[in-house]
Amino acid sequence: IHVDLSKKGGPKKLFEYVKKHHSKLDILINAASTNVGSRFLLNKSYNDWQDEMSVNVNSAILLSQMFSSRMKRQKIRGRIINISSGASKMANSDVNSGSDIVMKNMIEKYSNILAEELYEYKVAVTVVRIEHQIDYGYIPFLNKNVKNSKYKDFIQGFLGDKPSKILPVFMYAIKAPFYEISGKVISTKAFLENEKLSKIVPAQQLNVSNDVY
Repeated sequence: IHVDLSKKGGPKKLFEYVKKHHSKLDILINAASTNVGSRFLLNKSYNDWQDEMSVNVNSAILLSQMFSSRMKRQKIRGRIINISSGASKMANSDVNSGSDIVMKNMIEKYSNILAEELYEYKVAVTVVRIEHQIDYGYIPFLNKNVKNSKYKDFIQGFLGDKPSKILPVFMYAIKAPFYEISGKVISTKAFLENEKLSKIVPAQQLNVSNDVY
């Protein structure tokens, strides 16, 4: 289903469609993202800010709320996976968009709080922080996304990794034990460099035990 998540009724329309066609849902991945206008907060127009906020933050919050409430009612031990990026660690807009930095931080903080609220219902909330340059099939040019298929022979080394490279991180977030991932930010870079090290500190450790891991 094609839904414009920048519109007020977009998330609700998507939820109702899924509810109508699927009796149960146990995994929600919020991956919608857009970036428009100036990267500087000082020059960001109100409309561009609103569009980004609606798609990047509000839709993830509303969809998480609707689907997790349904999981809770149906007693499904589901998974909600929200997407962040390395921008969440940035402190200025020299390279990254200022609004992207702010909104990725909001998603990570929101996910952490929601994980606490859903802990007793065993619905895991996890953030996958994508810290790889990924080839999404287009390149940004003059504030527009241009399909890069025509230019792959010339700019292959600058397009980034295939999406399949970070697939193991998502499979881990889907299959790992609840206590290991709920309330946790999983960095694709850290996970793929050293999977075992990435798991050392269990999520929700205070709820699991008073021991120090």
